[in-house]
Amino acid sequence: MSGNDPDLAAPEGALELIAQGIDKAHGELKDLTVGQAAITGRGFSELALSGVQLGHQGLAEQFETFCSRWGWGVRDLMRRANQLTAGLGVSAGAFHEQERYVKDTFKIVVNAGNGNPHLSEDEVTRKSWDEINRQSVYDGADWSGDSFVRAHEDVERIGRDTARDITPNRGDR
Repeated sequence: MSGNDPDLAAPEGALELIAQGIDKAHGELKDLTVGQAAITGRGFSELALSGVQLGHQGLAEQFETFCSRWGWGVRDLMRRANQLTAGLGVSAGAFHEQERYVKDTFKIVVNAGNGNPHLSEDEVTRKSWDEINRQSVYDGADWSGDSFVRAHEDVERIGRDTARDITPNRGDR
């Protein structure tokens, strides 16, 4: 498919709807499978049940075969959908997941240098880039005298604990 073909035209918003549809399909698959397996259509073999769970060993074997075949079919559909989105140049499916992962990783790295080290990765990735760029390691810092006294007490306690931990016990000799 060439991007220069004047006969190829899509209604405005059609590519976005395609991307949304593929993302929704991945979302539904995530409900059935585990994490990244949904993007590739994998994980259906994990749905198989034992003979005890189904009440009959033969039924369990047939269900396992079904899950395996269904997984291969879904895998092929997801591969084609991801190829379609790549060809159309839209962010959906695996490409969308990868793009989001890379962006979130950069946010986490930038936050590590200039942000609150106590935030979880989820809290950092929910922040906008403007929030991350405007923040400082000094935001919300407690500069009160009590804070310095508590910090000094913590340092002394840690020093005593460390000295006690590295000093051999007399009974160990």
